[in-house]
Amino acid sequence: MPHTDPEEDKQYRREYLQRPEVKARRKQWSKEYNQRPEVKEKIKSPEVRAKRSAQQSIYVRIPEVKAKRAQRNLDSLRETYGWSPERFKEAMRSQGNACAICLELFKESPQADHEHSDPPKPRGLLCKSCNWALGHLKDDVKIVEAALEYLKYWGLPKENQ
Repeated sequence: MPHTDPEEDKQYRREYLQRPEVKARRKQWSKEYNQRPEVKEKIKSPEVRAKRSAQQSIYVRIPEVKAKRAQRNLDSLRETYGWSPERFKEAMRSQGNACAICLELFKESPQADHEHSDPPKPRGLLCKSCNWALGHLKDDVKIVEAALEYLKYWGLPKENQ
């Protein structure tokens, strides 16, 4: 039965789409759909790719779309990684709009680093490269220390060691 209040309807749809059985069914359908030969061929077509790219670049410039995306990103940060908009802004201010590891000023949107626990605990804001590096080093101090020793050994001339 449809909801009379549009906000109630949106909330119901959000909750519905988060159900594990619904996610699994949608994922399976998408996988099967994208495996169809005619779809594969269409997706690869340069004309389709160029058209999509042009439409996307125009669409994302619309102020309402930008605002909606920004809000969705903040909501996602809160729900997925434990970051509130206030905490995010405070981290940006306290870090001086720079990465917490390499200290370079952000050129792109910062990555919200978090402890991988339940619930996730925010740590700091990182640039894409540092966030990628931490992820690939599995957030493991022993691996990070081993990587540091490796770089010291191979990265410096012998007389500096």
